[in-house]
Amino acid sequence: MDKKDFNRFANCIGTLLEVFGKQLSPLAVQGYFKALGEYTIDQVEFGFSQALVKCKFFPKPVELIEFINGADDPKQRVEDQAEQQAMDVLSAIGKFGSYKTPKFDDPVTQKIVSERFTWGHMCSYINNETKTWFVKEFKAAYVSMRNDENKVIDFNPNAKLKKLISGIG
Repeated sequence: MDKKDFNRFANCIGTLLEVFGKQLSPLAVQGYFKALGEYTIDQVEFGFSQALVKCKFFPKPVELIEFINGADDPKQRVEDQAEQQAMDVLSAIGKFGSYKTPKFDDPVTQKIVSERFTWGHMCSYINNETKTWFVKEFKAAYVSMRNDENKVIDFNPNAKLKKLISGIG
């Protein structure tokens, strides 16, 4: 995260403060921001969203980091989350069809659904034969975004073409 992400961060921590009925000094808020600074804002939002549903008390920065990284094997945990999110998307396709684009609680899933795989395309394309392909592709995109391996996937077609060309050879 950097300074441009502070408003999104402030919304996250503000939500938790309201839910848990807590107050933090400006210095403490800066401490949380610094402690989470090595993660992307999407990862931090994920950590806060997990804390919102899994914590009984206001979380310390280390607890948020555990939610971001996963407490056991971070790589496996992210892959498990990716699988679950893919299943949630498939369930939403069955529930809503192309008539209503749902909002997902997981910020990475929401970003993928709105930018990588558009809702209408997914609804018209996914069937029993393509479901396995979709889950595989969704998981790869999810893990990539969560792990920030390539920063956030660039959805600019020219950038995608340049990246493809640079990988040839």
